[in-house]
Amino acid sequence: MVDAFRFDPRVLSYQPLVAVHNGVVTLSGVVSNLRAKQDAERDARHVVGVWDVHNLLKVRTKRFIPDLHIGQTIREALARDPT
Repeated sequence: MVDAFRFDPRVLSYQPLVAVHNGVVTLSGVVSNLRAKQDAERDARHVVGVWDVHNLLKVRTKRFIPDLHIGQTIREALARDPT
């Protein structure tokens, strides 16, 4: 399982903790973005013998982003493409 993460640079630097029991993988630890969390789960699901993944990875950004800035970014994105 850990070998799958070694070959994915999007996940490699975060070194998630991996526990496996009866084909169920549990991922835990911290990543800095949602994409890394999703990629780690995808990598785990593509390992032979895995039939379920519990993704408990926490997303923690390296810098604080104020709610006003997040709201403005969302409004701008919806103005560009509401779908």
